[in-house]
Amino acid sequence: MKFRHKYLNPTVLYICVFVFGLFILGVSGSVVDWVYAYLNHLFPKTFPIYNQIYDIETYNKLERIKDIWSVFLSLVVINLIALRIDNKKYERIVSLTDGEYLIWDGIKLYFKEFFISDLIVSVIIPAVLVVPAFFLTEDVLSYFGLIFWNWLGYNMKFLLDLFPAILVSAAFSFIGRMLAIPICVKAWRGAWMTDI
Repeated sequence: MKFRHKYLNPTVLYICVFVFGLFILGVSGSVVDWVYAYLNHLFPKTFPIYNQIYDIETYNKLERIKDIWSVFLSLVVINLIALRIDNKKYERIVSLTDGEYLIWDGIKLYFKEFFISDLIVSVIIPAVLVVPAFFLTEDVLSYFGLIFWNWLGYNMKFLLDLFPAILVSAAFSFIGRMLAIPICVKAWRGAWMTDI
């Protein structure tokens, strides 16, 4: 497989989806809030709701945890979308198998073909893109902090210090890519079999 199809195309696709991250983060935050509220309804002692005025410290801690879950979910979705629309990987897997593979065999083949490129794309890009927000002034962030590539760094800046933010962003993105692989391998097989 050509270098540009294996490394450059996935990088471009990831960045193209990443720039919509602020919208994805908003949806993810709503999902996390809804799930927590539902869990509170089912298990109020295990998942308590804290008062913003009287329990400000505990409330802020809970909100921080929910924000971290929102970032994680966002990076999972970004990886899922970026991988799902990667037509060259789809074509490569199908050309090697004619779409006739068991899911586990397809996953093993995918790892053999693309693990290194996925590792590079899913780890390095978010790790690099989280950095600028930590060095921008508050005035610049107030105008440009939430657009395009700065949304992740802008949000991580309020949750973690720089080095942990880099590690967490890279780890979340890599886990998101690993979770996306079985879903996409299954979807690619289904798409090929229904097109025959």
